[in-house]
Amino acid sequence: MRRLLNTLIGWATTFVLFFLAVALVAPGMVYSAPFSPHSNAVINGNWTFEQRTKFEQDWTLVNLAIGDFIVVGAPIAADSSTTLGIAVNDNVPSIVWLNDEVTPASISFLLPSNFRDNLSFRVLASESSDTTRSSIDWQVWRNRDGAIFGASAYAQAAVTVAACAATNEVVTLTPDATAEAALQAGDWVTLDIWNTTVGNGQLEVKGVAVYFRVYH
Repeated sequence: MRRLLNTLIGWATTFVLFFLAVALVAPGMVYSAPFSPHSNAVINGNWTFEQRTKFEQDWTLVNLAIGDFIVVGAPIAADSSTTLGIAVNDNVPSIVWLNDEVTPASISFLLPSNFRDNLSFRVLASESSDTTRSSIDWQVWRNRDGAIFGASAYAQAAVTVAACAATNEVVTLTPDATAEAALQAGDWVTLDIWNTTVGNGQLEVKGVAVYFRVYH
């Protein structure tokens, strides 16, 4: 009986050690775990970091609704021949500037507590004519809790829209170094955009989004 018991214990020990060896050191093994955006992947027994996942986590996108923009302190009305307005162009709701309209459209948003840097805007734009390029002029204002009202804007260089009477173009607006250095977490940022070119076809802004990096 004792010999049989010792034999069974020996087999059990060998069985356990074998499976431990396979689980821990066998080459070519791929270990998996429930997905977590903060976890690493283990491949062939070595810890490796998935750079793409980290990059995606570091950036935040905020869409600014076209209907939330205002003009001269009031909601933007339907498009007319005297001032910028809201209209549907190419089946997309748009802010429209005719060729002699240069009034800014404005919107404000809050930079979150984990804001880091590299703020920029993406504008989906088109034109009614390619005869003369439209240009998007713009500026940003900064206000924050307990601080004196922003007395002046950070004026930015206008960006020319490519020929896009038949297609859309995504225009990137990137603040200069002065504005970038001034913006901090907790700031309220006001964006003004307008058509800076007189004598061109109408400028149509169909979408505006904000990109920036955040801390995790």
